[in-house]
Amino acid sequence: MFSMPAKAKASSYDYGEDSYPRLCKVIQGLIIVSEPIGMAFMFLLGERLFLPLGLNSSYLGPLTLFIGIMQFLLFSQVLSLVLLILAKWLIVGRYREGNHAIYSLFYLRHWIVERLAQNTPLSTAWVKVPDLQTPFAMPTSLGVSIGPNLIKNLLLKALGADVSLSAVVAAPVVGYDLLHVGPMATVHGPNHLSAVSFAGRRMCLAAQKVGAGAYVGPRSCLEPGSEVADGGYVEPLSTVPSGMTVTGRVSGVPAKPVETQFPSKARELQPGASCSFVFWSSMWALFSWLMVVPKALEPFVTLLIFKFLSGSVAPHGGSLDFPPTFFDHLWWFPVLAFAGSITHTFLTFVFTIAVCQLVPKARPPLDVSMTSVRARMIAFKVALVSQMSNMLNDASMQAALLRLCGADIGKGTFISDIQALPETLTVRDDCFIATDNIVTSVNLDQGRLLLPSNTILEARTFLGNRNHIVEGLPEESLAGFNTWLPAKPAEGKLSYFGNPAVSFSRPAQQVAKPSKQMKIWFHFGSSIINVFFWKAMRHTSVAFTLCVGRSIFPHLTAIWQALVLLGIYFVMPLGFWYIFGVCIPNMLHNDQAPKLQGMYSQGVLRYMNAQSAMKAFTSPVKTAGSAWQGSLLWLKGAKVGRDFFSTADDVLWDPCFSRIGDYVTMDYDVTVTMHSAEDFQMKFAEQEIADGAILMQGCTLASADVGCRAILRPGSVTWKGQILEPDRTYEGVPAGELHMDLERGQQP
Repeated sequence: MFSMPAKAKASSYDYGEDSYPRLCKVIQGLIIVSEPIGMAFMFLLGERLFLPLGLNSSYLGPLTLFIGIMQFLLFSQVLSLVLLILAKWLIVGRYREGNHAIYSLFYLRHWIVERLAQNTPLSTAWVKVPDLQTPFAMPTSLGVSIGPNLIKNLLLKALGADVSLSAVVAAPVVGYDLLHVGPMATVHGPNHLSAVSFAGRRMCLAAQKVGAGAYVGPRSCLEPGSEVADGGYVEPLSTVPSGMTVTGRVSGVPAKPVETQFPSKARELQPGASCSFVFWSSMWALFSWLMVVPKALEPFVTLLIFKFLSGSVAPHGGSLDFPPTFFDHLWWFPVLAFAGSITHTFLTFVFTIAVCQLVPKARPPLDVSMTSVRARMIAFKVALVSQMSNMLNDASMQAALLRLCGADIGKGTFISDIQALPETLTVRDDCFIATDNIVTSVNLDQGRLLLPSNTILEARTFLGNRNHIVEGLPEESLAGFNTWLPAKPAEGKLSYFGNPAVSFSRPAQQVAKPSKQMKIWFHFGSSIINVFFWKAMRHTSVAFTLCVGRSIFPHLTAIWQALVLLGIYFVMPLGFWYIFGVCIPNMLHNDQAPKLQGMYSQGVLRYMNAQSAMKAFTSPVKTAGSAWQGSLLWLKGAKVGRDFFSTADDVLWDPCFSRIGDYVTMDYDVTVTMHSAEDFQMKFAEQEIADGAILMQGCTLASADVGCRAILRPGSVTWKGQILEPDRTYEGVPAGELHMDLERGQQP
């Protein structure tokens, strides 16, 4: 649809004199490949040293062995943090305001530090995947843990950030030295709190300040160079542009002042509030070390199973190795890994339901200190339910398990992953809730946990993706994409979209009823295969890799054998990922799929299976921010031009329908989706992003085409089917044209 001459491309998109793209590509490639090699080395060390050591430690009691595993896990986490701190100061030094080329030497140093931050609470993965938690991890922003939050603040201080110990920072953080977060401030995730921007295909750094007692809501964006003054309030799903200072309450994309019933005096901090919050947070931090227990259980149970199957625990020939009887049962371990994964997933659901049923219910209205026992119980339930809902994703049994957790879910309702407090959630009959919605009034602000109301979605309501619904929706209402509704609308049968939400008539629904056989197969496929099978296959692949290595080399007697085994442990995970994370998803769902499919159809079930397989078998090769990102997306079915730049690995929701031109740039937290769910139907659309397009932080391109050099501003969301014209700038939710200086990415 959109194109430009090759000579014009070369002159228009030069990275700049201070860039070294070829050098960066080589160094980044070496680092990217070294990471799976490092994982292969740790696997080799684990199965040849640590596992035999634990298996032969018959003189150790179970408790001592378990404590030893916990200590090892804690040590590995502390080591990763120490390495990050050393690397930041030795490689980058201090972040300072400035403008650098993408693929400059400074960008390369920044990229290396960001790689080391991936396995720490500063990265997006820790925010989005609660089952990765350790004492340093952060759960969902509404279920934030007080102890880990204090540890994260200490880590940020060690990295150069000016962050108060009493602040709550649930967002991933980038550009540490340029960040200031004051006492009792709250910055929700999952969008980045970043002093770094890639607008205009340059790495721009500018200071960010969040003042004392200020509030930044979930999925809000603060552009580098923006400021939230003391007591300022940025409502969820809002964007504060560069150069703006928020002094009151603001909302929208871009943020504008809004009326509030609360006087400014109500946001003034009480004397001693910060010191009290830090003191009680430190008390909770002492208990937060217990969060490593679930991580230690898996290797501990594995050792017990190995001991049981091996029988004898005497070392082989007096050396540190598996007992001889171990090899008699070697190929049982993939089977046990498959069964163990299913058992682990099932027990996770049982534990979540038990906690929700046994812990006292929360009754709104509620306003308690975040450090109180009552608030900790509420936050724990929100974190557990959000984790369970994320694991279930599009499973049809999501509604049934949420009912068991205490939510009131009506018949015929479809729910994907949500953040919610179950006892305060009511969803009537025949509703549809898509991916990644917040449906609760739970809020964290100035060290307080607030629960002002229940959340009630009346019959036949529809929620698209990433909406934030506080009180609920009236009957037959629709909330589109990134919609913020702080109060329940009075009138039903309307559609709401954006922030501030615009309303319009809801189109008549035409729901096709599936047959009973289709529903039965859909329930089995989405609730059994998607939830249990793919994750179990991932665990089985690990056990299978161990069995292959032990079958080829039962005992290592020469260095060349260790090197060959290292190669096997490097190649096999890549092979499993390519088969289960690339080939099978591409066969299940590709650009030949029908563009319109019923929700219970075989096509939609194949799509869900493809998504579950890719989620279980994540790529061991992480290419975000490198020149290799486009090649990885090609494997997943996308058509990507040269010099594609993205700060995220999984920026495309439906790669097979994407057509991306040359020199396209995507900043932090960008989402590109090519499907929508309407009237219990899935609608897919091909999408073209033309040469030189720039998608800025936190924006969402929803089934829309982008012309050459078009810009979508931070936090903006397109209409479905919208066309962003070449050389134009768009902003808002929904996005509208804006006159801007395209070179600087700023308003004139």
